[in-house]
Amino acid sequence: MYMEKIREKQNPEEKEREEKKMFSILDLEELTKKHKEEKDKIWDADYHGRELFEKLIEEEKKFLEELMESKERFKKIFKTEKESIYFILETGESLRFKRSSGEFGEKLKSQPVLERVFFISEEEAERIKKEHLLEWPGGTINIINYRVGAVPFELNVYKYPSKIVFKEEENSLKIIGSEFVNEDGKISQDENLSGGYHIGHPITEIIK
Repeated sequence: MYMEKIREKQNPEEKEREEKKMFSILDLEELTKKHKEEKDKIWDADYHGRELFEKLIEEEKKFLEELMESKERFKKIFKTEKESIYFILETGESLRFKRSSGEFGEKLKSQPVLERVFFISEEEAERIKKEHLLEWPGGTINIINYRVGAVPFELNVYKYPSKIVFKEEENSLKIIGSEFVNEDGKISQDENLSGGYHIGHPITEIIK
């Protein structure tokens, strides 16, 4: 549905080129925007309780299915042991679908786009939490290759006014601090870390 709306404005040659091109962050923004608009329509309609829940889940599933139909346009797609599904762009941004239990059954919900995703071991994930490595600058996080068993580690909510600054090295990330966009548009730095991150669960299936 979302892709069809975009393609309606294209001629046949443009459509063919578009279908072979990797998604950009602008493409993903457009898709998530249209998905949000569809959900807003559901919230504005006269649905309540289980019916509202089912309509929202149906919309989330529809969005997920549309992305899966265009899986060749993502760099990576994988599932984790908690049944979350991640879509990774060629430029590194990630979109995650989270599954959980709800009052009326299983919930499925797309999460905010994050700017970068790395992969760490389960032991490193526990060390990050235990040593509070993302609360203060100076820590080093060891990263590994993309594989089954690796844990996805996402950094920085896309277009959020503050970002965790890090230096990427061969097998690690050095946490530097944070950058903030002030009201006047200028960027300032801070040692307190702020920008958003998410540590997932081990990968159980690599789709791409």
